[in-house]
Amino acid sequence: MLHTRIEKQSILAPIGLGLSALLISGVSASLNLAGGPFITELLLFLAPLAFGLRGALLVLAIAVVPMALNPVSIPTAARLSIVILSLGVTQSYLRAVPPYTIALLAWLAFVPPLIDALQALNPQAPSLMPESFAMLLVQDVLIASLASSFLFNENVWWTLTNRARYHRANQLIPHLMTTTALASVFATGIFLQHSELLDDAFRSTIGMTLGTAIIAAFVLLPTALGLHISRTLRAQESSPLLGQSRLGPDQAVHGPGMNGSTDESWDLVSGMGQKARNDAHALRAAAELDVGVCAVDESGEVLFMNPRFASLAAITEESPVGKPFNALSCASELVSYIWQLVSSTDPSREFSEEFRVAGRPDQVKFLEIDLRAHGSVETGGVETAQQICATPRVIRLSDITARRTIDARLLRIQRHKTLSACASSAAPRLAEIFTSILGRASCALQSGQPAALASALSAIQNLGSAGGGLVQQLNELSVAPDHATRRIVDANASLFERLKLLEGLVRDGIQVSLQSCSEQLPIRVDTALLTQAVSLVVMNAAEAYPDGAGRVAISVGPEEIDDLLCRLHPGSRPGTFARISITDFGRGMSPEVLAKVANPLLTQRSEFGHIGLDLPSVLAVMSEHDGFMTVESKPERGTTVSLFFPLSRGATLSPLEPGDAVAHRPSQDHQNTRVLIVEDRPELRALLQEMVRSLGYRSTACGSRDDALKLMSAAPVDIVLIEDSLPGLAAHQLVSEVHAKDSHAKTVLLAVAANTAAHESDSILVKPFSLQTLAQKLEESEKLSQLH
Repeated sequence: MLHTRIEKQSILAPIGLGLSALLISGVSASLNLAGGPFITELLLFLAPLAFGLRGALLVLAIAVVPMALNPVSIPTAARLSIVILSLGVTQSYLRAVPPYTIALLAWLAFVPPLIDALQALNPQAPSLMPESFAMLLVQDVLIASLASSFLFNENVWWTLTNRARYHRANQLIPHLMTTTALASVFATGIFLQHSELLDDAFRSTIGMTLGTAIIAAFVLLPTALGLHISRTLRAQESSPLLGQSRLGPDQAVHGPGMNGSTDESWDLVSGMGQKARNDAHALRAAAELDVGVCAVDESGEVLFMNPRFASLAAITEESPVGKPFNALSCASELVSYIWQLVSSTDPSREFSEEFRVAGRPDQVKFLEIDLRAHGSVETGGVETAQQICATPRVIRLSDITARRTIDARLLRIQRHKTLSACASSAAPRLAEIFTSILGRASCALQSGQPAALASALSAIQNLGSAGGGLVQQLNELSVAPDHATRRIVDANASLFERLKLLEGLVRDGIQVSLQSCSEQLPIRVDTALLTQAVSLVVMNAAEAYPDGAGRVAISVGPEEIDDLLCRLHPGSRPGTFARISITDFGRGMSPEVLAKVANPLLTQRSEFGHIGLDLPSVLAVMSEHDGFMTVESKPERGTTVSLFFPLSRGATLSPLEPGDAVAHRPSQDHQNTRVLIVEDRPELRALLQEMVRSLGYRSTACGSRDDALKLMSAAPVDIVLIEDSLPGLAAHQLVSEVHAKDSHAKTVLLAVAANTAAHESDSILVKPFSLQTLAQKLEESEKLSQLH
């Protein structure tokens, strides 16, 4: 099924790119827009770079051939055809070659002779001026480099191809350097062309040759320098969370603090240290049982392949033995990437690489490739180059997702610990809330005065919202991670809402403070995992005070991580993040203890607090959210644990929590909107029906899935409120049946936690909720229902 979907996407996406390019080309030509051809070429070049020769042929047929119908555009169509076909052939058979170099070589070899031939056949056609020749050359190569750079983005790649992308971040460096160099040349050329200096420079043969050589140099030199930098960074990478770790088993990761301090007495550990990985023998032993193995001969023909290798590499052929490895599966990007490594690495040496993948339906997130020679050729102690190249290669492919994200069982164990601690923390607060509610209600009823009753009801509503927020936070922790959903929340607001909960996690003598920033910091998280990570760090920080008195400071703010900081802090990556720092001012940790904080097999309770399952679990949470964690500590100076969540700029924040409900007034008459309430508890069912009717809706209520289906058959409904905790899977089955029966009916799932998976439901309403929140949700569902 996946193979069929990918095949379909490889046809539809180039067609869509071609039609978009054709539309933009026509609009820009009719409106005389200067940037139209540039955008058109960018869309056209994306097709061969993403889909190879098939994509090239499709966009040529859809967008380039129509250009040839206009005699004036024949040279443009011919030029684009050469470049697109060159890119398509290269991406199908020589993926290791940068696309912009192919565009340059194709231009220099084929475009000028073809333009001259077309000019000879049709002397009436407009000729290509020398300065236009130079600018078009730079433009085409620049657009090829831009297109290949865009495809390094996982979202763009997945949207176009519906396939996973296998690459390392430092592979992007040559593309960006070349793009920058070409952009400067292009800008300079435009300036010279407007100054009428470019025409004079390219009139002579010497000027043309020299100009072409300069353009080629601005392509090849940045490429060579970028490749050198990329290899240097790859050799120096020291964090398995970013790429290939090559530290020895006894090397620790050290570095200055995140504030830029160069005090060498401060140590930093980020990611999962190489020493910790080497100590985790149990995890490695388990991983070795699930290794894919393939052997290829010197010509690339498959000699052996086990089923696990075929599964991990997404190879669909039933009998791959005897076939060329690089022609096994057109649907597997990994096959092409492995073949690049096989053909570009020294066969006499072992090669190992770990990398991250995205978009795989089997939830594999990290893979490891290991290349080695199959045996050795004895030549009296000396192997010739010919004998080395003729040595068969063995390829080992391993799914190391569990090792990278640490054992999933640790997260479950720590979630239970966090839930227990948070429940103990919330219990006194809930007791206070219920005591206040009962006290205010009894006093108001005894007095019987309208003013006292109104005041008591207002206070009870506020107390109920506060208690509902606590209950919701506890319910979030009860949702299994596999069944949880993520949403966009403000990091500042989320921590402020959980501050009371965090304060209850520590002893009375320890103060927990929160310093937030003024701007919103939207992050996409499973809020239960956010609570779990911060709670574990706060509890760990509190143990740094053996006498039971101290302070834990939490600060939230934006953090811009650039390449320089990434070099200083292995495990980080460039970007804009929301940084949550938890600091204690206790005894701190020695470098020896600090180097072990990410080891899941180490549990230590001493003057340094609890070291063991806590921080590895926090690290796993950060890895699940594409973030990272840093730990800074100094003996007798305290410890700071910083959690970096990627910011989701431009995203819409999730709806307000129960305690944040705002006044809501009905915006229209709802008498024609029919609401069906499915709730198995009679008292809550009656209350919901009363609330819905008070808002002006026509409501019907029942207590089971079967009764709901009967009511829907008797009369159509517009909105269905469904209790998530109906017995078994009745709630989610009912959601599917409602959508199957009536396409315009909208479903609202009444859930106990905001991170509950909605499945097929149109929306979720988190309990407890106020009348205003219910009104807002019903109006949103009503508008959606009327659209259909």
